[in-house]
Amino acid sequence: MRQYANQVDQLRRALQGQRGVDTRDLDEILKGLRRLDDDRAYQDAGELLKLQSQVADNMKRFEYGLRRKVEGDANQVLLSGNDEVPEQFRKLVEQYYRSLSKAPDKTADKPSDKAPDDKK
Repeated sequence: MRQYANQVDQLRRALQGQRGVDTRDLDEILKGLRRLDDDRAYQDAGELLKLQSQVADNMKRFEYGLRRKVEGDANQVLLSGNDEVPEQFRKLVEQYYRSLSKAPDKTADKPSDKAPDDKK
């Protein structure tokens, strides 16, 4: 745990001057790692699992937020706002929407409630 705490502390110091990076999240991670370094944390298995889970969740949350800041708009989905379909695809799109608008034939999937016709 000490090794992880040292690495998180180094990361916190490296990011401290960076614009837009909140190091308070790393402070919370450090607090949790230091509590895990205390022998008393290992006396209650339930509390130990809870503490480990909190530290892991905080680390995941920080990593996710940092990744979003680093990647920026690289993974952002953009819509053009143009409803125009290129001419060569227009018929295919119209056919697709017509097929969606047709109600599926539900009588083919379920058995008939009527008795079979008796042939005379």
